[in-house]
Amino acid sequence: MSKFELLYAKFPGIAETSRCLLDYANAQWEPTYVDDLSLLGDTTPYGKVPVLREINADGQHIELCESRAIERYLARRFGLYSDDLVEAARIDAVVSQVDDVIRPLAFYRHSPKEVQPILVEQYRKEAQRFFARHGALLVANGDNGHYFGDRTTWADIAAYLVISRMKPFSQFDDELRGLMVQSHQKLVHTLEQDPNFQRYLERFAQRRASYQMGPI
Repeated sequence: MSKFELLYAKFPGIAETSRCLLDYANAQWEPTYVDDLSLLGDTTPYGKVPVLREINADGQHIELCESRAIERYLARRFGLYSDDLVEAARIDAVVSQVDDVIRPLAFYRHSPKEVQPILVEQYRKEAQRFFARHGALLVANGDNGHYFGDRTTWADIAAYLVISRMKPFSQFDDELRGLMVQSHQKLVHTLEQDPNFQRYLERFAQRRASYQMGPI
C-alpha cells in the first residue's frame, strides 16, 4: 500500500481537493504544512506547493506537483476518473470550469479597491454560468446527484468544494442562491450522504481547527 505526503500551507486553498480525494479513498497519508513559502527554493520541483510525495509498495518514490495534475492522478488511482477518453475529457472540462468561478474571489482581498468591483462582477458572471450550465449537465445525467453515471467522480467533488467555498462570501447573495437549483442541491446532498465523503468532512473539521482560515 502506498504512503502519501501532501505539502501545502495551513489553509484549504488549492490543495483541499487533493486532501479530499485522499480522505475519500481512505489513503494512508499525512499533511506537511509549509509556513514560509519563500523558503521552498529547490526543495520542490517548481519551487512551490502543493506537492504530492508517494512511496509505493515497491519502495518507489514519486513526487508530483501542480494541483490539478495531482488531483487527476489521485482520481485515476482511486477510481474517481474514467477509462473512457471522452468521459475523462468531460470530467476535466467540469473541473477546469469551476476554477473560473472561484478565481475572481481568490484575487479579491489582495486587489486594490478600484479593482474589486470588477472582480465581483466577473465572479457573478461566472457563478451564473456555473449554476446554469452545470445544472443542465446534472439534469442531463438523470439528476441523480452526479455529473457522470451513477457514481462519484472528481467532477462531483470539485463542484461540491467550489460551492462550499462560495457560500461564506457576502457576494453569494439571494440572487445567486436562487440560481443554485435543485440539481446542485441534489449533488450536495448526495455527496454528504456518501460515507466516504463523510469521512473527508469529519477529517476536514479536525484539520480546520489548526488552519489559518482565509476566505479561500
